[in-house]
Amino acid sequence: WNVYFSGQRGPNAENFVKMYFMNGGHGARSVSDGPGCLSFPSNVSNEPVEVFESQTPMLVTEKAFVPDTGGAGRNRGGNAQRIGFRSLSEAPITMTIRHERVKFPPRGLLGGLPGSAGIDLLNGEILEPKSRTILKQDDEVVFQTPGGGGLYPPEDRPPERIRRDIETGLVTREEASRTYGKFDWNNAGGALRREKLRSTPADPSRAVVDGIGRILAREGLRPSDLSSVIHGTTLVANALIERRGVRTGLVTTAGFRDVLEIGREWRYNLYDLNITMPTPLVPRDRRTEVVERVSADGAVVTALDEAGVAAAATALRETGAEAVAVSLLHSYRNPAHE
Repeated sequence: WNVYFSGQRGPNAENFVKMYFMNGGHGARSVSDGPGCLSFPSNVSNEPVEVFESQTPMLVTEKAFVPDTGGAGRNRGGNAQRIGFRSLSEAPITMTIRHERVKFPPRGLLGGLPGSAGIDLLNGEILEPKSRTILKQDDEVVFQTPGGGGLYPPEDRPPERIRRDIETGLVTREEASRTYGKFDWNNAGGALRREKLRSTPADPSRAVVDGIGRILAREGLRPSDLSSVIHGTTLVANALIERRGVRTGLVTTAGFRDVLEIGREWRYNLYDLNITMPTPLVPRDRRTEVVERVSADGAVVTALDEAGVAAAATALRETGAEAVAVSLLHSYRNPAHE
């Protein structure tokens, strides 16, 4: 999808034309779920919210995944995103949109269910998907891109993957119950046991073997009882690539929790149809929001909700976060809220 904005901005009434790209959920792959909001078949990138707002008299009000929008299946379609724009301009702004998959949602294949259809709204009212509209000051337009279609029957989806869908919030418990039936979400799949030892740099395998031995002895198990063993080490120098460090949470401006995962919406390998995007540094269940907003010029649009800050801290503590990153929009111009 794309949207074109044109008009005048600033005290000198400078003309501007701006196009913004947005992508819907990718259809499920034969080997995996479809990613949310990934450009295909072109490889077009979006741009940071801060850059867009610095070049237009517009405020981006939200950019986030929409739960329950990916088509169900053994492999689930990617979630749609919702992105909102509000006009801050006293002069009219012309908006042009050309959107598909609004009347007919993306299909599922081989027993998979369709994704959600796209939605275009202007001040809460349905907007034609191919139209030109004049925006007045404080008009707000919201685009919800389509969700990707699912692949293979939903009843074949493994319980542990359904449980993870619910944990991340990309699928609600109610929707999972309707689609996959009722079962014990907390005990779906096998049991997970953990053990942590100090690294043994001279022979890294020694710590692995010792750790497995401790788990087997504590649980009264035999090696043949294990279905898999996952080992992580801190020996690699590049801590960022290896995700070495403490369990981290993230606090963002309300409506922008998912920007870290949506990213720039481009594929680093243009011709890989089954590309797997990097896992976010902070997973969705440890990303939270606070109500506040600073504009591109540093002005406070929405005051910081300090009670919401306390609630966010409590929520992150409950996830077991040991460190918190705070990243609020336009804090480089006005750091007061951060």
